[in-house]
Amino acid sequence: MNDTQTHKAMTYTKGKWEAVRNGISLYVEADKAKTSKDRRGKIAKVYGINEANAKLIASAPELLEALKSAYIVLDKLGDSSLEEILTSYDLIRQAIKKAEG
Repeated sequence: MNDTQTHKAMTYTKGKWEAVRNGISLYVEADKAKTSKDRRGKIAKVYGINEANAKLIASAPELLEALKSAYIVLDKLGDSSLEEILTSYDLIRQAIKKAEG
């Protein structure tokens, strides 16, 4: 699998996503400063009372960034600097922490 097949261009709402409770409703919202069309920045409504699902959905951009970083480091493992490896490790750690709430 080459890079073209692995990293296809995706269109999704950029910026930080968060799980936000609004009364009894639970939403995943994008950073309001980054959204232009939808002033509220809502990405998804999470049904039920499972806040863990909302947190996992909200962590999607960070998980994607962490996976891309790990892919790059692993792809050139012998050539990666310690700084690149530690940066990738930190992105992965932060993404997992956010996903798990």
